[in-house]
Amino acid sequence: MKTIVLIGAGNMGGALLQGWIGSWGHEAAFHVIDPVAEASDRYPGVAFHTEAAALPAGLKPDVVILAVKPDKVVPALKEVAPHIGPATCIVSVAAGVGIDTIGTALPAGTPIARIMPNIGAMAGYAVSAGFAGPDVPQATEALLDDMFSAIGQMCWVENEDDLHTVTAISGSGPAYFFAFCETLRDAAMAHGLPAATAETLAVGTAISAGRLLEGSPTPEDLRHKVTSPNGTTAAGLAALARDNRFARLLDRTVDAAKARSVELSGAPKT
Repeated sequence: MKTIVLIGAGNMGGALLQGWIGSWGHEAAFHVIDPVAEASDRYPGVAFHTEAAALPAGLKPDVVILAVKPDKVVPALKEVAPHIGPATCIVSVAAGVGIDTIGTALPAGTPIARIMPNIGAMAGYAVSAGFAGPDVPQATEALLDDMFSAIGQMCWVENEDDLHTVTAISGSGPAYFFAFCETLRDAAMAHGLPAATAETLAVGTAISAGRLLEGSPTPEDLRHKVTSPNGTTAAGLAALARDNRFARLLDRTVDAAKARSVELSGAPKT
């Protein structure tokens, strides 16, 4: 059985833990380091510790997952350092913190990977993309692939810099869909529908669209199926596409999120 140490059980760490317990928990022993002791009540059977010093003596986990804010990554590593063995793989899910930065707090040759999941892990529908550093053995990469595939879809990128785009698309992406849903609800209310009805229709439409996308080859196929020539959907889509406004808005959105990821990494802007 593999041993996993998760540092941070906040929104993302908690979502990952919840997903793993539901679909992969029988294959691993989890230790969680989080200062909020109350969180342990939500995850029976998981060993919770308020600080790294409370981990069992001699524990050398297979994987340490860093689910903390970017500025807490290096301090967290320094605290857990006594439990990092030569084969322990360090996995950061923090946006913007590069492998070189993570490596400053670790012995040379420590396996390091970065994986960007999203909040869909809470429902077993995460989409994650990762980059494995040069010291990550193939067997360890396969283990990480299994872990993150257990909570959704997993893919790998060849260049670490691509994770800035991944963060802007899938990491931040759920919030874009939530915001769109909010705006669609508010538009329904502005056109006279009661608040409860507007909420039901907007949220239900988002759920049904997602379910359809699961079984469709491409979004374009579904868009064509639902769009009758000269019909109401065609009129609405034409308004979205006018002056290329929708595409330009999304491009600005992704660009802003990506730029913030680069800023967090300390890398020079290009």
